[in-house]
Amino acid sequence: MLALKKAFPRSVTMQYANFMYDEWLPWDDKGYLRSIYDYGEKIGVGLGGPDLMFTKKGQLNHTIAMMHEGVFTVPLGIAVQDGNYIGETGTGRVVAGHKNIVPVLHDFAKDFLRVSYMFWSNQEPYFSQDVIPSFPMGK
Repeated sequence: MLALKKAFPRSVTMQYANFMYDEWLPWDDKGYLRSIYDYGEKIGVGLGGPDLMFTKKGQLNHTIAMMHEGVFTVPLGIAVQDGNYIGETGTGRVVAGHKNIVPVLHDFAKDFLRVSYMFWSNQEPYFSQDVIPSFPMGK
């Protein structure tokens, strides 16, 4: 992380930290994930994670908890990846008649996590049908 910050001193730098080997929060907290978030804050590297999944215990107890419970001056970021548009992870499945959850994802990330950056996966048809109409130009 320090090498990243030194290599790009005038750019926003960000390290994703999610699940750590041999740690399952909150029950088996060895401080691994927390130490990454603490160190990023200390050296000025933004922090983030994949999969904006606010209904899944794994994500809620790890990346989402770190962001929500911490006090950060560095930027935070979260990705909406393949599958997240239908409440899953890593699936290219298309669900007919799905509900557009983009506004909920955006509000959760902005208000609950206080992120500065959201990275929207270009997963079709959701990106064109749900994401683009949710953010009209000039809004």
